[in-house]
Amino acid sequence: MVAALFRFIDSLKAFPLIFVMTGGGPGNVTEATNYYAYVQAFAFSEIGYSSAIVVVLIGIALTLSLLMVRLNRPGVVNG
Repeated sequence: MVAALFRFIDSLKAFPLIFVMTGGGPGNVTEATNYYAYVQAFAFSEIGYSSAIVVVLIGIALTLSLLMVRLNRPGVVNG
């Protein structure tokens, strides 16, 4: 469960790879959600929209993390 949680969190950190390797292109093909938030904030000056995207991403990550921790509690039968 810990490995799955770390893999999920690592998948949210795809921005540096996409930005450095492809510049987000060609077109919008490799645009991850966190890269989309970056573009909205700094290319289109949509700071509020970008921060809303990031807050939703943090909420999803927190919810999934708590779910994984709850499913992995001692005494709970997983099956």
